[in-house]
Amino acid sequence: MWFRKELRLHDNPALHKACEDASHVFSVFVLDPFFLAPDPTAPSPGSRTAGVNRIHFLLQSLQDLDSSLKSRGSQLFLVHGNPTEVIPELLEKWSIKRLCFEHDMEPYAQDRDKRIKEIREKRGIELHSLVSHTLFNPAETILKNGGKPPLTYQAFCRTLRKPPKPVGDAPAAIPEPSKDLMDVDVVPIPSLQDLGYADLNEV
Repeated sequence: MWFRKELRLHDNPALHKACEDASHVFSVFVLDPFFLAPDPTAPSPGSRTAGVNRIHFLLQSLQDLDSSLKSRGSQLFLVHGNPTEVIPELLEKWSIKRLCFEHDMEPYAQDRDKRIKEIREKRGIELHSLVSHTLFNPAETILKNGGKPPLTYQAFCRTLRKPPKPVGDAPAAIPEPSKDLMDVDVVPIPSLQDLGYADLNEV
């Protein structure tokens, strides 16, 4: 289970799919340097792609996610690096048969996921990219509207009647990762200072 934006156990269809008939589930979050690197388009030198408040909230969410997973017999594996390099390495190392994550429409994510999908096709890995970050599937919305995005709220309501029902909470006991395959370079959840950000009190 590759966690990205949906850092929660409830109403997470990708997590449900990952747990389905699984003997072991590895819950992973990749700390991507892309979002931490200095932003060359920023007005001030050294500005980062993600601001300190966003990163602070991310780190808090990761702590909460790890605690929630541990309460159900699992844990979060936090790794640092480019996902297009890190995820294939983990798929190979852990002999993963099924990769699950939520669908992401952002350009960077689309390019990243395209490369991940190409790798999994070569290895014959089952993949499930499920919509959960938005109430409706953007691609299906455009298709139902004749191939064009609805430009008004009225057109949107005519195209889509009501959102799908939430999938509910995750299983009370999430299949634990295989202890024989847990020797990966997992890093602890860092602090703002670890990532080169100033403390919130100093901002």
